This record gives sequence, structure tokens and C-alpha cells, in this order.
Amino acid sequence: MSTFDCVIIGGGPGGYVAAIRAAQLGLKTALVEREHMGGQCLNWGCIPSKALMESAKFYDRLSLAKTFGIDGVDPAALHFNWKKAIARKDKIVLKLVRGVEFLMKKNRVEVLKGEAALEGLGRVRVGERLLETKNVLIATGAVPEGSALDGLPAGLVKSVPEFFALDGLPAEIVVWGANGAACETALMLRLSGHSVRLAAPSQRLLGFLDQDLQDYIQKRMHKLGIPVQLNLKRPLATSDGLLQLGNETVPCQLLVNCADRQAVLPALGELSPRLDERGFLLVDEYGRTSLPGVYAAGDVTGLLWAQAASAQGTAAVSHMAGQEHPVDVTNIPVNLYLNPEIASVGMTEEQVKELGLPYRKGEFSLSVNGKALAEGNTEGFVKVLATEPYGEVVGVHVVASNATDLISEAVAHMKLEATLEDIAGVIHAHPTLSEAFWEASFDALERPLHK
Repeated sequence: MSTFDCVIIGGGPGGYVAAIRAAQLGLKTALVEREHMGGQCLNWGCIPSKALMESAKFYDRLSLAKTFGIDGVDPAALHFNWKKAIARKDKIVLKLVRGVEFLMKKNRVEVLKGEAALEGLGRVRVGERLLETKNVLIATGAVPEGSALDGLPAGLVKSVPEFFALDGLPAEIVVWGANGAACETALMLRLSGHSVRLAAPSQRLLGFLDQDLQDYIQKRMHKLGIPVQLNLKRPLATSDGLLQLGNETVPCQLLVNCADRQAVLPALGELSPRLDERGFLLVDEYGRTSLPGVYAAGDVTGLLWAQAASAQGTAAVSHMAGQEHPVDVTNIPVNLYLNPEIASVGMTEEQVKELGLPYRKGEFSLSVNGKALAEGNTEGFVKVLATEPYGEVVGVHVVASNATDLISEAVAHMKLEATLEDIAGVIHAHPTLSEAFWEASFDALERPLHK
């Protein structure tokens, strides 16, 4: 029997980042991964989807070459080569996976390939090997729920990994889901010249976002020619190449399953950790489950963002080592790689109203931002929410070409409990899109500069 201070189940951004930190803290650490290091994020989620999105955005932007003073680019001659885009994606993924494997060796984390099962507290089995450990971190992720798609013809429905493995794409595609992965997939397909529609049982697209962001996304999808059908029960195949979606029959040669995700739990034997109503593991701010010595991080806890997984994982192993670095879930940024990107942190305006908090709101459009105009990316805005009487910033919502980078400034300000006056007093480089955050703060203070 092998003995460890910490056994981590799952090699995604929750597990592998936690393993590195655990080893740095002096914990003898093992990591169990059944497929590829990097997990869902590196292999089939965050990284590959963004690589393909960049290919699609590049393709779409080439049609604007003439407006930037570039002659010789014939839009009619452009063709999106899916196979080459996939090859580029695979190269990026391989580089990052190998990087994670190197970091495991560098930090002397023992990596075990296989399926992990808990055989009581402090005991983990991987194949024929039994590990004894002081602590376990479950970072096994989540997968799209697919029961609504049962009964559809074999070969019509593809998971995201299967979708990414296709050599080519058919003419008519339906994406099933209303979450970030679904919206990103649909938009990537549309920007690369494919016919696509979104369909989902949800009542709203990205319903967790501030209403202004939701409204923007709906309008953006409509503008790009992506039909959106919501509040559906179950798609039905009426005949070859046709799909019944509610009262409408649509052509469909491929359905990509991007449904809301459900937790993937390891075999737990007789252990029964507390779960929430959705089936995700309940954890506290240190990642502790209801079982002593058993922690969890990432998608399996219901926080479906890679950054949340890494934060929870490092908090968990720090707690194992006697250090307290609690995770503040209110300051975990949301990042959506649409075109333009969308990012958010803190409370939505609807949540502020629901709590009955007096607040100020400031907004600034990128249509008058110098950098946005120079880049030809004027779609978007920044919205800042701050509570009275001190003007503490409690929510920031961004639509911009690089919103996922801009949001980090907001996260840092909110971590320090900054006020509108604090942000207004920060000198922002000019010309930059970050000035829109500064301008929105002045707007909330009723002292707009360029509005």
C-alpha cells in the first residue's frame, strides 16, 4: 500500500493546479487521471473551443480587409478549412498537455493513469493499487446531460469531443443548449460560414447574466442570423435530415450536445457526501465536503468555470497544509468567448434590486472609445454597479473584443472593496479599451467625461 498526504482525483484545472500547489507546500501528492492530463478544459473545452473561435473570427474579419485599406483579398474566394483549423487546435492542445505533464514531473507529483474509487475514508483504489492518504481532493468535473436527446438517430448527436474529431461539417447544424459552451459553439460555426441554430429547454440564453448582457446576446445572435429556439422539451427526428423543435420542423444533419452539465462523481462505495439539489458536491470556502478529509474542486461542485476550479483546488490543498485561503465565490469572474467577448463579475443589476440595495449605475459605450474605433471593434459597453452610500463597486459587466481580459481589473478592484472614486482616480493608459471602465465609473458618479 502506498501512502500519501494528498490524493487528487482528476487532472483538469482543478486537479493539476492543486497538485502543483500541494507539492510546493510539501505534501506528498498523487494525481489520478483516467484520460488525458488537463482534463476537459485543455483537451475538449476551454482551450480547443477558443482556438477554433479564433480561426472563425480571423476568417470573418478577412471580409473587412478592404475597409482597413488592404486590397487584393477577394471575399468570394475565402473558404474556411475545418480540417486545418482542427489541426491547429490539436497542436495547441498537445503543447499545453505536454506542459502540464512536465509540471507534474518537475513538482514530483506521482501521476496514476486509471479510474479512481474511494474505499472508505483515506483509501483510494486505482486498478490493482490501493493508496492510503490523509486527504482526498475530488476534481472529476462534469459532462453535458443528454437524456433529452435519447431516441434521436444514431450518429446524429455528437458530444463536443466527437464534434471536434470530425473531418468536415455538414450544411445544417443544431447546437443543443443555452449556456456558454452552446453560445460559443454556435457563434464559432456561424462566423466560419456554417448554417447553425440554437435550441434548448431553457427559458433564456445565459440566464445567469445581467439582463443587459442577456439582451445584447439575443440581439447579436439575431443580427448574425442564428435562429434561437428556447423552452423546448425534446427534439424529435421526423424523417431523415429533419428535426422537430417545438412547433417547427428544421433541417438538421448534426446536433452538437452542449446541454447543461451534471457532476461526474468517482465511485464512492459506502460514502455519502452531501449533494445539492442538482447533484453537485456541496463544499465550503475551503473546498471541504461533508466527509472528513475529503475535499472537492471545480465543475463537480457546480462552479462551472476553470478559474473557479483552480481557486478551489489551491484553497483545498492549502487547508490540508494548515493554511487558510478561503475562496470568495462572489469575486469569480465569468468569461464568455463570443464575438465580441462578454465578461462579468459580482452582482447583476437584478440581484441588487432584489436585495433592495440603493445603488448607482454607470455605462459607457465602446462606440466612442478611441482604441475600439481604431481596431474596428466598436460593438459593446461597460456597465458598473455600486452601492450607496459609499459607492462600493459590487458588479461589473462588459461586452468588448477583449472583455475577458478587461474583467480582471474589475476583479482586483472588487477584491479590495474599491469605490467609484477609487476607480476614477486610477490613471488608465490611452488609447485603451480599459478607459471604458474608467469612463463608466465617472458616469455612475454623474461626472461623465466623454458622454
